[in-house]
Amino acid sequence: MKLILKDAARSLNLPESTILRWIQQGKIPMHKKGSFYICNQLVIEKWAKEHNLSFSFSENIKKKCDNLQSETLVYALKRGGVLYNIDGKNTNEVLESAVNKIPFIESTKKNEITARLIEREILIWLIRCQPIRQNHLHVLPSLFLQ
Repeated sequence: MKLILKDAARSLNLPESTILRWIQQGKIPMHKKGSFYICNQLVIEKWAKEHNLSFSFSENIKKKCDNLQSETLVYALKRGGVLYNIDGKNTNEVLESAVNKIPFIESTKKNEITARLIEREILIWLIRCQPIRQNHLHVLPSLFLQ
């Protein structure tokens, strides 16, 4: 599993500024991908053990990890970031390009996130263009199953 800077700092019980300084000094196995600093959880855990540092997930981070089994759009948005140079000729291509540039979403989950974003766009269109009737809800069943 991949961790962002904030989660790694919490797991190591260190300030983010210390982790950032160590990244810049090349002392910790994290790298910048887009506008995020990320690392592999197992690699950073092994690194911490080698450097006699404690590493533990807080209950909050464990819950996030459990939720990542089915990565959600909400979690991705909460983690934030700014994406640049998004390509695409239509809404679907732009959404796919944007999701593919988010570094902390596992590649196996990117298609699912893209599909949910497209479903959301359809739902927004339905709400804006037509009054919602019960027979429209079957179009987007996965949005209502969460």
